[in-house]
Amino acid sequence: MSRSTTDSTELAPRIAVLEPVIANQIAAGEVVERPASVVKELVENALDAGATRIEVAVTDGGRQMVRVRDNGYGMGEQDAILCLQRHATSKIRTPEDLHQIATLGFRGEALPSIASVSELRLVTRQEGAEHGHQVLVEGGAVTGFEKVGCPVGTDITVRNLFFNVPARLKFLKTAGTEMEHITTHMTAFALLHHNVAFRLEHNGRQVLSAPACEDLRDAVARVWGPDIAREMISVRLEQEPLRIIGEVGKPSVARPNRNHQLFFVNGRPVRNRALGYSIHEAYHTLLTQGRHAVAVINIELDPRLVDVNVHPAKHEVRFTREWDVANAVRRAIRNALESAHLLSRDPGLVDRTMAAQAAAVAPATGATATGENVQPQLDLFSEETVASLTPAGEAGHRLPLYCRPLGQINQTYIVCDTHDGMLIIDQHALHERIIYEQLAAAEQARQTDMQLLAVPQTLTVSARETQAIEQNLEQLAQIGFQLEPFGRDTFLIRAVPAMLSHQNHERILRDVVDDLVAHGSPRSYRAARDLVLRTMACKAAIKAGDALAPEEMEGLLAQMRGSQLPFHCNHGRPTMFAVPLDLLERRFARK
Repeated sequence: MSRSTTDSTELAPRIAVLEPVIANQIAAGEVVERPASVVKELVENALDAGATRIEVAVTDGGRQMVRVRDNGYGMGEQDAILCLQRHATSKIRTPEDLHQIATLGFRGEALPSIASVSELRLVTRQEGAEHGHQVLVEGGAVTGFEKVGCPVGTDITVRNLFFNVPARLKFLKTAGTEMEHITTHMTAFALLHHNVAFRLEHNGRQVLSAPACEDLRDAVARVWGPDIAREMISVRLEQEPLRIIGEVGKPSVARPNRNHQLFFVNGRPVRNRALGYSIHEAYHTLLTQGRHAVAVINIELDPRLVDVNVHPAKHEVRFTREWDVANAVRRAIRNALESAHLLSRDPGLVDRTMAAQAAAVAPATGATATGENVQPQLDLFSEETVASLTPAGEAGHRLPLYCRPLGQINQTYIVCDTHDGMLIIDQHALHERIIYEQLAAAEQARQTDMQLLAVPQTLTVSARETQAIEQNLEQLAQIGFQLEPFGRDTFLIRAVPAMLSHQNHERILRDVVDDLVAHGSPRSYRAARDLVLRTMACKAAIKAGDALAPEEMEGLLAQMRGSQLPFHCNHGRPTMFAVPLDLLERRFARK
């Protein structure tokens, strides 16, 4: 058979280059997940364009319409056309630029991807230009281009998202759910880029209004409210090659979910598992189970040390030395918490006082009895008020140097006199924290004192308890319990922690083993060690109902001053709260 005959019988090629419209729709599937993705991409472009005011209007959760207007530097005629072509960007020019990206957008995919699955209208004008330009696009095809009059900046309207991709359209959620995602993105932008004014409307109703402000604390007040802002602690750490700046909430404003935890890397909102874990570790033993810290953390570092190109929608980043960054964040937050005033307040007492004060003020003045009217007078547990518990000349101390125990309430709570009010302490919770810190410090320094027993004791346990002990023999030895297998389901106790030698150490050991069984075998040595330490501290501490002599209360307060974090027990419960003298005087009508 001739060569020409062979060629003529070959099958048509299976591989074909996709049409631009189809390629853009595929890209849109990666970049544009939902209306919130449109908002995120367009707002990032506005920020890159130097905007100081960004307004977002949404209809039906963004399914019908998303409009983003900014006062940035806008575009000329040629750029207005080029920006709608895939991989057209002003952000990078050479391969090296990919390793030092300092802008929020850079791929040149956002606008063409959005335009390929919607009806898009772009209106833009550069400063100094006599007129602007309008571009109309439908399903990726330009349908109109003309000169128009418009303000400086860019105004993009996206309608009928996914109108030509019904498979994607059916996966959109309710308007309320889609709006939650949009609000989350706008909240993040308003918090970090607080020098920019943001406004968000849904169906003509204002959802978010965040005027430009100078610092992050003010931004928190504008976005999350003044109550949370008052309970924030500044975080700052400069350690080459990174800089960490942010605000974290006191345990008193912890939330039932992680919606109030935001991370930014070089100004970009990101998700990163290691960073999330760093917050969890920083608040270790300060939060009760199921509660999560409030935090806004911005990490600045050399762009060459972070890869922002690992996720199509740029949600995630990858660090060259990920755990070094995460450990620096944990350390920065922990240092801030350890140096802050974390005294708890009694919200019910304050609320009732505010209500009584409002009722007294309103008839006399004709004022409306609202919290807003009386709040300035009754903001008794602000940072300044808590700091006032420390007398003049004691700046830097988180606890009042003058703190005299007056007695116990129900043999559970110690009442103390201070210069500016009183301090009420949960004796078990505070003692538990003190013992935990002592045990943890000794274990970390490998200086745990062990008391050998003159006559080893036998410990008989169940099969499950035997397994738990065998899996954690090393951890138990590290904190002072030296155990040795002695036949089936039996162990010899040869030594116990010295600080527990005068207590019922067998009972404490059994409680530790019970917790190891209840929690399963912890995945890491650190988790197992910490579980053992917390259980030991809890069981060895003074109990509620224990009567204390005056010298015992004095001794507990002396130990309290040496504690790193005396304000919360190992389970995250508060150990004490302050009642300022000013509040007492108001309750007794002295003011």
